[in-house]
Amino acid sequence: MAKELNEERITQLLSEQIVGRIGCHADGVTYIVPVTYVYDGEFIYAHSKEGMKTTIMNKNPDVCFQVDEILNLATWWSVVIWGRFEEIHGDEREKAIKLLIEKIMTLLEERRSLPAHGAIEHAQAAAVREAIWYRIRIINKTGRYEIN
Repeated sequence: MAKELNEERITQLLSEQIVGRIGCHADGVTYIVPVTYVYDGEFIYAHSKEGMKTTIMNKNPDVCFQVDEILNLATWWSVVIWGRFEEIHGDEREKAIKLLIEKIMTLLEERRSLPAHGAIEHAQAAAVREAIWYRIRIINKTGRYEIN
């Protein structure tokens, strides 16, 4: 049976993961899509090209965001956030870019799955190039887990 995560474990899961799913809804269309993100303890930061997701979130900024870690069908952790989409610019955008690049580099180094050489320059170029940067202002969050 699923149990409730405490605030500390919710924060830990949000901080450790890099891919979450954002759900948005407008004009009778519900859209859920995975996004690369970073959590700074206050906001979820992410970026996107202009498209269905950004169109929907601009029409209705109320979003749901979900992150999980699944070891198997009986051992998993999940966090759900309800919040508001806010497009960001200027210093806040630069902060988000820096945080996401640092997170990616840390994961690359920890997992040693890919060489980090040149990755920062590539990540900066890809992230800055015509991306829409946004944050999710967290209104409420909850978490559940099961360990068997």
